[in-house]
Amino acid sequence: MRKHKRRLRSLPWITAVLAAVTSTSVATEQHDLQSRKKLCQEFLENRKFYGREENPDLLYSLQQFEGPGKIRFEYDPKDKWKMNITINVSDRDVLSFVGDWGAAFASDGKRFYLAKFHSDTTGCALIAYELATGKELWKTEMSHQRPFAHSAYANRVRVSMCLDHQIDGETAGSTVIVTGMESYCDYVEILDSQTGEMLALKNYRTGFGRPKDSGGVKTKQPTNTSPSSPE
Repeated sequence: MRKHKRRLRSLPWITAVLAAVTSTSVATEQHDLQSRKKLCQEFLENRKFYGREENPDLLYSLQQFEGPGKIRFEYDPKDKWKMNITINVSDRDVLSFVGDWGAAFASDGKRFYLAKFHSDTTGCALIAYELATGKELWKTEMSHQRPFAHSAYANRVRVSMCLDHQIDGETAGSTVIVTGMESYCDYVEILDSQTGEMLALKNYRTGFGRPKDSGGVKTKQPTNTSPSSPE
């Protein structure tokens, strides 16, 4: 009985220790997150925007697909600007969506990232799916500046992966980079690939008028036909 009472008396101490460890762990995670955000923001502030020099198109997106799996296209010549795009993993269709020549997507081998936007209106959302099953993991709306209203409009998006984001010798972790080129705004937004949380954002140009090259993340890509957007 005495031993049992001693164990009961020790429980508050155990609870206190666990609480302290949990608190320390949460504080460390918050510190790491803030450090990652700072690194990513500095990365954008020190880079120029080359998005308009590199047409975002379906061929670029295919270069960002690391697998596993295959991509199948169903194209009807009667509807030249749309096609059914299917992701097949282990001989099983896990995800299908309607896209076109401007479809923007990427993968890191575990997740598939798809940009949802319209080529004639502002805005974009990035959705992450589990590549093996097609299960939706998270969805994040882009936070770039948008016009209050518009009539004729153009919107193009590019998605790319940065699996080991190195900035000044420090690691910002696995990230997804969304580059947007709209009539009103050019922007780059960096998201955490696992959670979809925004790590950094820079609006390189705002306002209607002739776009000028002004900042961003430059990558190589082939040019192709005029892009549109997935639905």
